[in-house]
Amino acid sequence: RLQEQRARNRVRLAELEHERAERQEQEEEERRHAEELAEIERQRKHAVVAQLNEQRAFAAAMARLAMEQADEQERAEKARRAPENKARVEHREAERQRRLEEVAAIAEEAERERQRAEQGLDAIRKSVPYYYKLQEIVPSRKRLEKATFSSAVVPDAAYHNYNKDGLFRKTGFSSDQVCGDVRFKVIEALRSKGLRNSAYAATLLRSMNSHTLVNKNLHSTM
Repeated sequence: RLQEQRARNRVRLAELEHERAERQEQEEEERRHAEELAEIERQRKHAVVAQLNEQRAFAAAMARLAMEQADEQERAEKARRAPENKARVEHREAERQRRLEEVAAIAEEAERERQRAEQGLDAIRKSVPYYYKLQEIVPSRKRLEKATFSSAVVPDAAYHNYNKDGLFRKTGFSSDQVCGDVRFKVIEALRSKGLRNSAYAATLLRSMNSHTLVNKNLHSTM
């Protein structure tokens, strides 16, 4: 029995060894297959990238060629139109010079007209009997501020200095005089307190001197 058991164990061991060897061989085969697939995929990607690079290089070359052709066409068009453009430029320059000459001629004519007018005015001025007498007069501020003959004969009490007192005589009150009056200040104080139209205000103002200024303030809308 023991020998039979050992024989069966040896057979089982041999089977296990055979299965392990087959499994290892299968795994090795799968590994080689996976490596082959990876290599094929890598080569495919490399070919795709190479093809893409070739397409990009071709597109760039075509773009450069198109730009060169366009530049060449532009240069040819410029060369063809050069005489026409030159004629246009020369015509515009001639027109500009003509306009400048016209403006200069107009300015010269205006200057001659001004000189003729000035000569005419000068002749008119010189025809005035007292022209040469006027030329002898020297402007003087002191002489301008001196009293005239008429103002010199006027008494000092009746003399009006327009330079100092102004053109018109003052017949009313100045703002300083109005605002400095006590009655005006009282009215403003009553107005600021809201008592302007009260009986107290009327009594207070009646007790003050009934001057025209008070009456004006009582009936004003200030």
